[in-house]
Amino acid sequence: MRGIDQSYQFRDYPMNEEEWVMYGDYAIPALGWEPNRKLLKELNENYNLGFTNPEYYVTDVETAKANFINGKTYEYSDYIAANIDWLNSFYAQNPDAKLAIAVQATEADTEYGTVPASRSDNPFGMMIGFSSQASEDEIKAAMMYMEWMLQEENLFVMQWGFEGDNFNYGEDGLPVSVNYADYAGDHKQGFSNNKDYWCVAIEARNAGTIEDVIKAATPQGIPQDFSAELIQHYYNKVAAAEKGWIITDCMFATQLPSIEEYQGDLLAMYAEARDDLIMCKPEEFDAKYDEWAQKYADAGYKAIADERLQAMKDGLTSAMQQ
Repeated sequence: MRGIDQSYQFRDYPMNEEEWVMYGDYAIPALGWEPNRKLLKELNENYNLGFTNPEYYVTDVETAKANFINGKTYEYSDYIAANIDWLNSFYAQNPDAKLAIAVQATEADTEYGTVPASRSDNPFGMMIGFSSQASEDEIKAAMMYMEWMLQEENLFVMQWGFEGDNFNYGEDGLPVSVNYADYAGDHKQGFSNNKDYWCVAIEARNAGTIEDVIKAATPQGIPQDFSAELIQHYYNKVAAAEKGWIITDCMFATQLPSIEEYQGDLLAMYAEARDDLIMCKPEEFDAKYDEWAQKYADAGYKAIADERLQAMKDGLTSAMQQ
């Protein structure tokens, strides 16, 4: 997504806690922070070496999918699900093709990155918020929906569907989804096995061991089975987390008015700066980066960083994991 960058692999670990508070949240990219400079510098080099689609900035999601399906690009990334429409289309178009998954690295895999780090999922699951204009009845209805979804029998049907239509039981007694593309009846599930409906209750379909859970989420009904790679990805990520490289962003227990005031303009500015910095000549990068960083700070990012730091000093933030 243009305008959103995660610089975790370019940070030093253990992180400085004040920097973690001020700059660690990727929702507002930290233009001006050294890890962000290193990230964009690598993207600049990739662009100038021809590894990046030269029209990436005007290529929408559906075009990017079509380019991958038709062999015009060598990679595409998306969330893993039991049924992925573009992946089904890829194999239909290229029945003899072989794909590979980029598995979580165990060592640094980039010229600038210090470690194969990334952002941890929130420890409390999905964040759910209500509009300030929502009525008491509307909030009550939403809470009742979540309570209904947490009931085991309801959650199972929402996640797996109906036996014979959406899934069958395997020899181990666990449900196995049928290929989404092969069923078009009344019980056809929504995207990613109805996840948009049940994600208020849990992050993944839960059935059996962690290996079983991953296998259930692996794309089904395609020529290749990626479950072994995805299971290895999980354990590699666990190992990275144990080394302190998979971190949770800082949480704030107070309002930060500067974010509401400046975030929209900063995201628009960052998208413009990012394209300029990626597509410029390598010898121009550092000077351009410093210029954009100053503009960004003056446009409100310094105010946000200062307000976040003050919240930490006031004891109104989470603490960095040790």
